[in-house]
Amino acid sequence: MTGSEAAPANDGEPTPMSASRKVLRILLVFEKSATPLSLSDISRRSGVPTSTALRILRDLCEEGFLEKVERQYQIGGKMFELGMRAPFHNALREVALPIMQDIQSATSQNVHLGVLEHGSVLVVQQLSGRSAVATPARVGGRLPAHSTSVGKALLAFSSPERVQEIVDAGLAPVTKHTIRTASALRQDLATTRTRGWSMATQENSIGTISVAAPVFGIDQYAVAALSIVHPFDETAHVQRYVHALRTAANTISRMWLSTNPDR
Repeated sequence: MTGSEAAPANDGEPTPMSASRKVLRILLVFEKSATPLSLSDISRRSGVPTSTALRILRDLCEEGFLEKVERQYQIGGKMFELGMRAPFHNALREVALPIMQDIQSATSQNVHLGVLEHGSVLVVQQLSGRSAVATPARVGGRLPAHSTSVGKALLAFSSPERVQEIVDAGLAPVTKHTIRTASALRQDLATTRTRGWSMATQENSIGTISVAAPVFGIDQYAVAALSIVHPFDETAHVQRYVHALRTAANTISRMWLSTNPDR
């Protein structure tokens, strides 16, 4: 449904979309987007007319649920605060944070913890050093799954259906190095499964290289992934980071399973 304020009723006849449903449809648009969206994108994806969408977006920005960056909109701090109160995210952060602090202290680089939700990576925790390279990641923000090491670690140890969802949604290029074909992505994920860790070389941001390792749940699918991001000219240190990273991810996996045996 696009460009209309009507929603189908049970008998097939259209009924007016309520004000609350318009707000929900606009917020749900951001579930599947890892990048800021324009007004026209939001209107088209939500089915809420542009003039109505603009009024709702202004209200959501005033209340802190969304943020306007130039002429585009993204998830705001208030939405992040609410999301981080979810039991799963809270439990995961509590388990992982001490280990992440050790890794960040040892490497002086950016350390991220992400989960796969609605076709993209949700960053649930991030630690950065003063001299660490700048990255587009932020706590509560979303990253493309196919162009990041944390996303590829999650996909490599997820179900084939979840990988297919990413492929079907389109492998949009973030940089000139981003994987753009399904065959290339599946080959990369196969390599990740074999060696137990993933890598993204300038695929999500120029000048960076990142490595990630999965955090496993009870079914041996990844419930999260831990990554280290550092400058591209320090590639000689990748193997050193990988050892520390995998040890940390395995430790988090054991702690997670001991405190959450049913997840």
